[in-house]
Amino acid sequence: MVAAARYADQYDGFLVGNPGYRLPLAAVANIAGAKTDASLASTPGDLATGFTQAERSLVSNAVLGKCDALDGAPDGLVQDVGACRAVFDLNRDVPTCTSTRDGTCLGAAQKTGIAALFAGAKTESGATIYTSFPYDAGLATNGWASWKFSAPIDRDSGAVAFIWSVPPSDPASFNGRDFVLGGSLDAILARINATGSTYPESALSFMLPPNATNLGP
Repeated sequence: MVAAARYADQYDGFLVGNPGYRLPLAAVANIAGAKTDASLASTPGDLATGFTQAERSLVSNAVLGKCDALDGAPDGLVQDVGACRAVFDLNRDVPTCTSTRDGTCLGAAQKTGIAALFAGAKTESGATIYTSFPYDAGLATNGWASWKFSAPIDRDSGAVAFIWSVPPSDPASFNGRDFVLGGSLDAILARINATGSTYPESALSFMLPPNATNLGP
């Protein structure tokens, strides 16, 4: 969509589906999620153990119980995400573990960390990185798990470090896992907003369409 907006004369037409917006910020938010999942992981280094398949299914079912029928069609889909945001509460609507995590509850730290990510990831200093995310049944799927547990290290790390950072990271010494789990979100956010003599426009500025606040046809 950035290419379409900036270089429209280079194309005969556009076939667009699910366009991303402010992608550098979306990637940093995903990195923030990985850091949270790592902090919650029962197996160190395995992000998926911070929010397991059984736990995600538990939350997914709780979301459906509160939100499935809000769009007028109880069909296993949450289409009215705004109404769902108003009625679903992770702390209230999902059991809290009183002992070992066994897939039938979430620990108190999990609830705090996961709820904060759905509300909108923030940096260590409290700066908002990206928008909130809706609760829906999709969080129980393998696709959701891939984006949250694998993509931050396998994809987002390189995109942020090499494509969107000023200056770019040194590929000779780069380690994606260390970049994601050991880096500062405040510092990463500053780098995608930075400019320099070689890069006179920041990545975040470039990745927005011209007249970004004009959302009309």
